[in-house]
Amino acid sequence: MKILISFLFIVIFFAACNNDKNKNSGEATAEQTTAVETVSSQADSAAIRKTITDFYDWYLVNWEKFPTTGLYKGIKKADMPPYQIDWKAVEKYHNFIKESVPQLGNTFIAAQKKFFEQCDEEFKKDTEGEIPYGFDYDWYTNSQEEPKYLIDEMNNSHNWKTVVSEDDANVEVMRWRDDNGQKIEEPIIKFGMKREAGKWTIARIGDPN
Repeated sequence: MKILISFLFIVIFFAACNNDKNKNSGEATAEQTTAVETVSSQADSAAIRKTITDFYDWYLVNWEKFPTTGLYKGIKKADMPPYQIDWKAVEKYHNFIKESVPQLGNTFIAAQKKFFEQCDEEFKKDTEGEIPYGFDYDWYTNSQEEPKYLIDEMNNSHNWKTVVSEDDANVEVMRWRDDNGQKIEEPIIKFGMKREAGKWTIARIGDPN
């Protein structure tokens, strides 16, 4: 009887030790997973910021060689309304982006094509307007200013708010604005990002439609 009790005690003791060991192992795994997720999020934010800054470094030098006026044409007379989108020029334009501007992804190109379709519809409605719909601002700075103005603002930004959700991300580049002595935080510009083929690309510049 004493031998049986001793045997049961030994079995219970080792079972308890194994449970504690498994519990501790599970806790370590959970902590490790959290750490990996944190590092991944930080790495994504850094990669996203680099994609954006690399694009604007390129655009600052090449924006004058990246014209948009050739993407539409006059139906009756060149450069005179009524206008229509020149789809052959658009195809050439998008091929140039694919070959030379890797920061602008396929999602961006697809959205821009839809934008051009919208422009084409607006051209049909306004057959006399000399300023073509959608072509009165810089799509890549989301303004009518030269790129340097935006780039200087972005370089001086105190905060890039980046929210990553799997293969999508939203970015707000922030600045402080003085409002009667009160500092108000506001976005300089917003971006939508998409992970394509393992790399972050710009999918949208400006507010979502």
